[in-house]
Amino acid sequence: MPIISCLRSSIVGRWNMLLLHILVFVYALRGIDAFILFPASSVVNYTQACGLALSTNVTACGAVVAAFNPNETYNQTTLETFCTLDCNAALVKWTQDVSSSCDGVTYVDDTGAILPLSAIPSLVSYNFNQTCLVSGSDYCNIVLRNLTASISDNSTTTVVCDDCFL
Repeated sequence: MPIISCLRSSIVGRWNMLLLHILVFVYALRGIDAFILFPASSVVNYTQACGLALSTNVTACGAVVAAFNPNETYNQTTLETFCTLDCNAALVKWTQDVSSSCDGVTYVDDTGAILPLSAIPSLVSYNFNQTCLVSGSDYCNIVLRNLTASISDNSTTTVVCDDCFL
């Protein structure tokens, strides 16, 4: 019986993460100027405080921020539009609110790891910070994309030292 229960939990965890990824993708496609990863109707099994923290409407960030992936590259306009101090502050606050309001609440991710619920907004914040990292006035996301392109083109130009490479 425990194996079935464990399997069921794993499937539910993977299903929830798949739904989360789909939700983020749909919001990003719609170009919404804010995002809510957890609509109020999806957090009814948590305490009221935890549900409110999870279902925060992160209005300072465009929906594309929720789908940022530091392994992907973005154009200058996208980075300038969405990599703002206000968005960063909103993500930090959202993470802190979920961490304090959902203390001790965990979920099972799609690898089977048991994580605190605050890991979800923490991951969005981490991805934002990695994607929006700058060196001087240059976005590292673009610097690294250009480096990757020059390596794949067998370019003979010398790679200069840049903080983005560290």
